[in-house]
Amino acid sequence: MKLLMISNPVAGKNPKDKTKKAASYLSSKGADVSIEYTSFRGNATNIAAEAYSKGIDKIVAVAGDGTINEIINGIVGIDIALGIIPAGTTNVFAKEVHVPDNLHKACDIILKGNERRISLGVINGSYFMLMASAGFDAEVVNSIDLKLKAMTGKLAYIVSAFSVSARYAFPYMDIIIDQKERYEGCLVVVSNVRYYAGKFVMAPYASTDDKFLDVCIFTKSGKRQMVRYLWGLLTKSHHKYKDVIYLKAKQIRVFSDKRVKVQVDGDPFCELPVDISVVPKILRVCCP
Repeated sequence: MKLLMISNPVAGKNPKDKTKKAASYLSSKGADVSIEYTSFRGNATNIAAEAYSKGIDKIVAVAGDGTINEIINGIVGIDIALGIIPAGTTNVFAKEVHVPDNLHKACDIILKGNERRISLGVINGSYFMLMASAGFDAEVVNSIDLKLKAMTGKLAYIVSAFSVSARYAFPYMDIIIDQKERYEGCLVVVSNVRYYAGKFVMAPYASTDDKFLDVCIFTKSGKRQMVRYLWGLLTKSHHKYKDVIYLKAKQIRVFSDKRVKVQVDGDPFCELPVDISVVPKILRVCCP
């Protein structure tokens, strides 16, 4: 088995050490392993896109969700499997597909060859495996101090959230569902998976196996309401709130007359407007 490990050297804690240990273990089991370290944002997409021409059987991401997103955008359409060794800050995708944090167990999943095909979201032509959102949380992601994130991990998001909340205006957006239903909200999260920001469940009915994306629209604006929504997320009850719209969709358009930031899979992406859709069963992933 010929494996290409793509590693983000600044993801999580001691990523290079984890990469070397994983490569050693995989090699000891008979795999032909090569390693590529990313050096700039978007680099993983280019590396992954060249893998098929080099005869690579599987790409192994030793990284967090942001780098996995880049890899996915490089391999969709070339029919090459993705293996995961969790090495990021939150590792949401690994949780969703049940890949454990234990390095040897994660490697064994790649070696055993169990795979499943999962659906992906598409936003303005780019693929995502977790979620896309517009509003307060996207502003937080766009305002992250990357140096602080490298040093403290999740704490950087909390610091950014407090900073953003002091100045954010919570503008409203229009959301068009499947070209017919129209809603208004100050925060919209379009999910392909259940989990959000680590272990929190944003979309309890989401599945990477179906032909839909799950949409949460938070309809009331303001700091007090956002705190209430956060409490609902913590208690897994937000989707039952009367002022939260939860639905499934195949096509979503989000726009606003204000400047509203968008985040995708935990990284800054763009500003509104965006068009979002789903592509069923398009990615091969190594799973237990």
